[in-house]
Amino acid sequence: MAITKIGTPELFDFSATNTALQLPTGDTASRPATPSTGEWRFNSELKYVEFWDSTAWRQIDTESAAVFKPSENFNTNTYFGTGAAQVIDAKFNEAANFNGTSSVISIPLNVVSVSSAYTLSLWFNAVDVSANTGIFTNQGNSPIIGQIGINIISSTQINLYSITTNGSNTVDSLAATVPTMSANNWYNLVVVADRSLSNKGKIYLNGVEASSYTFNAGVGSNALYSTAQIGRSDNRFTKGKIDQVRIFNTSLTDAQAEDLYTDETTTTAATLDFPSGAGCIAAYQLDGNGNDISGNYNGTTTDIGYTGLQFKPDLVWVKQRSSPDRGHILSNSMSSSSSANSLAFMSSQNAEREYTGAEANGAYIRTLDSNGFSVGSSNFTGASGEDYVAWCFKAAASTTTITGSGSQIGSDVRANVDAGFSIVKATSPSSGVFTVGHGLNAAPELYIIKNKASAGGWLTYVKLLGANKYLQLNNSDAAGTSTRFWDDTLATTTVFTMESGYVISPNVDFLTYCWHSVPDYQKVGTYDGNGLATGTIVDTGFTPRFVLIKATTTDGGGGNWMIYDNVRSTSNPRNKRLYPDLDIAEQSQGNYDLDFLTGATKGFQPKVGTASYGFNTSGVKYIYLAIA
Repeated sequence: MAITKIGTPELFDFSATNTALQLPTGDTASRPATPSTGEWRFNSELKYVEFWDSTAWRQIDTESAAVFKPSENFNTNTYFGTGAAQVIDAKFNEAANFNGTSSVISIPLNVVSVSSAYTLSLWFNAVDVSANTGIFTNQGNSPIIGQIGINIISSTQINLYSITTNGSNTVDSLAATVPTMSANNWYNLVVVADRSLSNKGKIYLNGVEASSYTFNAGVGSNALYSTAQIGRSDNRFTKGKIDQVRIFNTSLTDAQAEDLYTDETTTTAATLDFPSGAGCIAAYQLDGNGNDISGNYNGTTTDIGYTGLQFKPDLVWVKQRSSPDRGHILSNSMSSSSSANSLAFMSSQNAEREYTGAEANGAYIRTLDSNGFSVGSSNFTGASGEDYVAWCFKAAASTTTITGSGSQIGSDVRANVDAGFSIVKATSPSSGVFTVGHGLNAAPELYIIKNKASAGGWLTYVKLLGANKYLQLNNSDAAGTSTRFWDDTLATTTVFTMESGYVISPNVDFLTYCWHSVPDYQKVGTYDGNGLATGTIVDTGFTPRFVLIKATTTDGGGGNWMIYDNVRSTSNPRNKRLYPDLDIAEQSQGNYDLDFLTGATKGFQPKVGTASYGFNTSGVKYIYLAIA
């Protein structure tokens, strides 16, 4: 249906009257049988004003304001490398990522107590469909009738087995032939077991029945099992991703199994009762945790990562967590690319130039996708058996060119005005002071500038330090002083200021990442350390999911940059941190504990048992970027 917007509110100005415009109201079925051309009404079913144009009913857009959602503008993903190119995504919002050796989600015992019937549904994306991959089990420590396991045996075979004799490993096994599956693709699996139908059951792949089977005595037990696990069967583990796990206390029909494949969406994924009336008792979205939508059967996660975004990222910042000598990799939507699967990148821990798409050779960050990104096999982004974190930011879907005039140079910008974040690309002039348009509607409070073409530090401006101070993202130095870097001038709502030959070399391409505070979402600020174990309480107005911290004063000797998030550390105290200026592995010593605050005061609280200049030393001023 076509949408027509009214751009002139004055058309209906009733300010001089005591009554408002009243339109005929009713649902779609109650539309007039013979409407007149130009007739208006309010459709109470569709929630739109509509009019008859002589051929059809047309909608008039209500132009309601979009609700800003932090998760649609920033998120943290963790994943495991496979040693090959892989897509870091999800089927719906986020998915659980399994490492193939120890990752598992344990769910309460009675969620699959199958005294009569049950159905299991999930989406899986396996790294290797030729391997014997465990998907699900409710097998306990000793065999009990009714225990089951589900394995992917090969690209054309899914195996389901059931214990048929108490106290032994006697199994009734079904090898279901399915259409050929391939690695790194999403598939919907539905397994139905029903004692009331002579212990019959079915396996569906992508909504199509693959095989019927008989469990013999296997499904008849009333026993409660000692465990149930997602991502494992016996000692076989999932290597890949699982999303949207549903458990039903009924035997689903063919039509309902098809609905789970064809009609599940990000909206229905947040609903327990889907398909409607099918009897879903537990649903695991796996959006950052193992919780059940109903709250009755929450899972416990072990070595789980979470991948997938609710937006197309414009900046992806990846760091290997598990090994030393693996630097940070940053690519963005304005990075050059000489091939379809190879983005240029730079590293925050050094002053090196940008490495182009050809040099990256598809081994680092390959693409930025609608709900994630893809990586190659490099040790820095995708080595087999290694774990990674990626901080992902949304800027804008397209590039806007801001024309230069006078001392303002031209710039290409991708700006997310609502989120207070933009990426700027420009070329410095040969000499003199110049300004650069940043595309935001407020003055940036933090921006980081990097020379693309040759070596040069990541020069960093922080408004709260003053117009003559600077930091460098690639080192731990205290804040330096220079009236030449920013020309002793604070950024404005339209531009920031630099001097050629100081922050950036003359006649070179450079990138700038800009942030400013946004109420309830993002805060650029400072705090003073107190040196106490209780720590300094930093009030941001929201509970952060990401915090970047840097000591700034000479008294503290500078101190490293540090990043905390709520994905690598899921509860207080958060002590897993990475250093943008270092290539070391993730650290987790307890004397760097930090709490994310959810009470009357929302923000974060750095805690320290012994004085430390990099975190909460008395007399040291720290800057931070916090994002909800």
